Amino acid sequence: MAKTDRNHSRVAVSWPAAILSKEGAIAAEVKNVSVSGVLIWINEMPGSEGNYHLAILIPEHNYTILTIVEPIRLQIHENEPRLIYSLGVRFVDISVEDLRFLLERVLC
Repeated sequence: MAKTDRNHSRVAVSWPAAILSKEGAIAAEVKNVSVSGVLIWINEMPGSEGNYHLAILIPEHNYTILTIVEPIRLQIHENEPRLIYSLGVRFVDISVEDLRFLLERVLC
């Protein structure tokens, strides 16, 4: 995983999300967002390595972002009775409209 870029401010959120792969969807929760990526919490790691497709639902705006992300930081939290993973990901492919939405509605 690449080194984390901390040059962008983050906004704390609580948004449902899903990592989408050939193996199926993995439920996730977005914990914070910046212009360059998000921090997600998941109960299981995706089976494949590399970039992931990520769907993020922003309920308060009735808006969904579909993006491709690159994992850059992983932490494992021991939380009885199971592990929880916090995964920092960087946007690799995000639409101009979705980025504009984040900048104007969330990160402003």
